[in-house]
Amino acid sequence: MTNAKWRWKAVALWLISVSAYAQAQQTYTLEQALSSALEHSHGIAIARNQAAQAANVARPGNAGLLPTLTLTGNGNYTNNNTNIEFATGDRIAQNGAQSIGANATLQLNYVLFNGLANVNTLRQFQSLQDIADLNIRLTIENTLLMVTASYYEVARLSELKRVTEEAINISNDRYSRALLRTELGSGSRLDLLNAEVSLNADSVNYVRTLTELNNAKRNLMVAVSLEPGIDFKVDTALFFQSGLVLDDLRNRALAQNSALAIARTNEKATTFAAKAAEGRYVPQLTVGGSYNYNTQNNEANFTRSLQIDGFGLTAGLRWDLYTGQQRQTAVRNAKLDLLNNQEALENTRKQILRDLENAYNTYINALYVMQKEERNVRTNKLNFARTQELFNLGQRNGTEFREAQLNLVQSESNYSNARYLAKIAEVELIRIAGMLLGENDNK
Repeated sequence: MTNAKWRWKAVALWLISVSAYAQAQQTYTLEQALSSALEHSHGIAIARNQAAQAANVARPGNAGLLPTLTLTGNGNYTNNNTNIEFATGDRIAQNGAQSIGANATLQLNYVLFNGLANVNTLRQFQSLQDIADLNIRLTIENTLLMVTASYYEVARLSELKRVTEEAINISNDRYSRALLRTELGSGSRLDLLNAEVSLNADSVNYVRTLTELNNAKRNLMVAVSLEPGIDFKVDTALFFQSGLVLDDLRNRALAQNSALAIARTNEKATTFAAKAAEGRYVPQLTVGGSYNYNTQNNEANFTRSLQIDGFGLTAGLRWDLYTGQQRQTAVRNAKLDLLNNQEALENTRKQILRDLENAYNTYINALYVMQKEERNVRTNKLNFARTQELFNLGQRNGTEFREAQLNLVQSESNYSNARYLAKIAEVELIRIAGMLLGENDNK
């Protein structure tokens, strides 16, 4: 009996050491987690690189709005034996006659007019650049939401760990009292066994919760793009926003939601693409200029050396009267792309409004559940305190005591779950409304 007593005292001392270690850990705040995610997230880095690529494409020269300047040149060398006989009987014979020539051309070309196809192409590229920039915002929002959810999961499990520790303390106290009564001869063996069973169950529940907590911490570290395995504690305090009105959130979502802004900008890009395709029906007017240089030296020619250089101007008109239906196909497909993106925009708008109302209802219901669970905790604390008092006086049995204890533990666990579910619902609601990163003009 004495060995059992010391065994459970060792368990209590281990729990005390675990709690002391947790208090010595540095608190990792949500702000630090979000800042780390913004700085180190691989997904955000990829989105930024893609935006840089889109910016490289969205240049006037890439759309054909700038002239092109081309330099070409070549040289030649020959070594021939030449034997020429004229009708007069005169002859020219030259062995090893060398001929050296070179020419170079500097050509400037510019599309003066092509039905504004180049202008609309540039506008399309710029719209695609805007989409890439908006995709950065969307990626950041999704990353922050994921990190926030991971952080609050650690906080929830930290609260649950505290609840299970309290349960162990209560069960350990009950076991110690039962053991003492048994040693003094005033308690029964059955009460001691029941107390030991309760303590075992609470210890298993604690270890299970601790495992889930450590896993959640590693998940958070990966979410913020840090190495897993770093131990820390989190801030479990929660603050809820006030004044979240559905009508106001709806207006904000239509104006600021990133997914809706991307769909809207994508429609704009396909509008410019359709206009650029229609430009293929219009004649193309080009102008250009060139500088030419040509030199030739020939030992076996009447003209031993020749050099020509000078400037030239050109103007050209090209009108594709028939392209084997290629032009017609391109225009039709571009218009179909535009219709598809218009449909996608309307579908996205409806989905955003649906998601917003669903998130708002989830948030309101979560707040209601949280308030009810808070009341349940207060009621169960009073009930357990009274039951514990009567149990210590011998007026309640172990089964009644354990039931009151389990009701308290369950209510505290339910309240903790409700708090963090309500907070995640709030963050999701704010994200859909486009308010997670502050004001944004996505029009």
